[in-house]
Amino acid sequence: MKLFLNLFLTIIILSSPVFASNEEIEKAFLQNTEVPFLLTNVPRGVIASFDESLFFNAGEYKIRCSGTKILDKIGNILSNLKYVYVIEGHTTEIKNGNKYFKSNWELSLARANSIAKYLIYCSKIQPDKLFPIGFGESMPLEDHTDLKNRIDFVVIDYEY
Repeated sequence: MKLFLNLFLTIIILSSPVFASNEEIEKAFLQNTEVPFLLTNVPRGVIASFDESLFFNAGEYKIRCSGTKILDKIGNILSNLKYVYVIEGHTTEIKNGNKYFKSNWELSLARANSIAKYLIYCSKIQPDKLFPIGFGESMPLEDHTDLKNRIDFVVIDYEY
């Protein structure tokens, strides 16, 4: 399954045409999101990284009420763009498992799935445009940021 997912994402990324700029995407996130986040341009598109504590309590995968308000704004942004999105969960908070999950990978995947489901059902984003992935602690950001535990909204630079 992991090999298939990596191959699938590689195909999406490599087949994506590069547009003139990601200004439309950057502008939408900057104008419509009041909470702190990190915006990163990468070859595959734009990544908006948010601290996972905005959406989840420690060790949990159910979205907090305050997190739904943020997701409503993000959903509005994504529903007005014509791209494919990857929701990436990244967490390092589980040391020896908890009552729900044995590993950070399981927790990060459950969180990415929760956000994808919310965006599908509440923001009416088409399910075939969202791809949730959990990375656990395997894809940390550079050491200069505090966003080790985060949710990434990756806007693939490929017009849908």
